[in-house]
Amino acid sequence: MESSNCSGVQPMSAFLQLPGEIRNRIYEYALTSSSRIQYLDNEGSARQKSIFYEGSELLKQPISKVPPEFNQLKYVNRQLHHETVTLELKYNSVAFLDAQDAFANPCGCQMWSFIEDLKPSLRLWLTNVTVALSPADLPFRPFSRDAPEKLAVLDRLCLENPHINLRVVIPGWRLCPGKDPKSSVQAFVSRGLLFAHSFRADRSQSFFLPPYRPMREYPNKAVHKLLAEETRGIMRRARHYQSRAYEQYNRDIMDRPYTPVQELVKWGIGRVGKLTAPNLRLVPVVDLTWRGRLDALPVYNVVHYVDAIDLDAVLPQIKKWISEGI
Repeated sequence: MESSNCSGVQPMSAFLQLPGEIRNRIYEYALTSSSRIQYLDNEGSARQKSIFYEGSELLKQPISKVPPEFNQLKYVNRQLHHETVTLELKYNSVAFLDAQDAFANPCGCQMWSFIEDLKPSLRLWLTNVTVALSPADLPFRPFSRDAPEKLAVLDRLCLENPHINLRVVIPGWRLCPGKDPKSSVQAFVSRGLLFAHSFRADRSQSFFLPPYRPMREYPNKAVHKLLAEETRGIMRRARHYQSRAYEQYNRDIMDRPYTPVQELVKWGIGRVGKLTAPNLRLVPVVDLTWRGRLDALPVYNVVHYVDAIDLDAVLPQIKKWISEGI
C-alpha cells in the first residue's frame, strides 16, 4: 500500500512524535549488533571517512570492499542525526583491527586517536573494546605493527578510563594444535611466559617446582632459556625466506645483538616497566575447535628445555590465559 501524503505530514514525523523513552528503546533495538562493531580507519584517505561496520570475525582486514556503515539512522534527517550519532557505541562491543594497508594506522593508534576525539560523556559508553594486533609484515616477527610502547600508552588510557575493559589480541601467541598439538602447546606456553615476564614483570613462579619456587633468580634463568629457544626459532624461520626483500633483514638480524623477542624483553624490563592497568588484558588467538577440549592437550614435558617445571600447573595456567589473558 502506498503511503498518503494528503495530510502534509511526512511518515517520519509520526515517529518523532513518539515519547522520547519509546524512541530510545527503538534506537537500542536498531543499533545493537548481533556480534560487534568494528572500526574501519580511513584517516589517511581523502575519499573515505572512518566508519563503524558490523562484523563477527577479527583479523579480516585488509578488506577489498568498503562495508556499509552500521549506523544508518543518523542520515535520515537532522533530528535523528542529533539523537543517534555515535549512539551505537553505547550498545555494542567495539573492535579496532590492524588493517595493514596504505591508509590505516596500527590498531593501537586507531583506538587512542578515536578516544582522544570523543567527548568525555561519550567515552563512558565504551565498555568492552578489543584491539586485534595483526602479524607484522615479516612472518617471523610474531608481534605487531604497533610498537611495544603503544601498549604502554593503552595502559595509561585504561588507567584513566577504568570503565573500559580492553582486550589486546596478540596474533603471535596462538594455541592452534592442528597436526602437532605438542609443539603448539610448547610454543604457546613459551610465548605466554615471555609476554607475562615482559609486559607484567610476572616471573610465573607457580610454574616451577620447589626449591626453585621461592627463589627470584631461577625463574629469571628459565625465562632466559625460553628466550634463547624463541630466538633460535625466529632465526630458523628467517632463513627460509630467500627473496631480496628479506636477505638484508636476515643479515641484519644475524648481526644484531638483540632479536625481536629479546628486544621485547628488554623493553618490558628495562625501559618501561610492567603494564599496571587491571582492565587491560593481553589475550591469545585460540583455535575454536580446541576451546571445549583443553583437558586433552598434551602438557607432558611441554617445555623440555627448562628444568623443574611443575606439569600440574601448566594446564590450569593455559586455561587462565585463555579466559583472563595476561
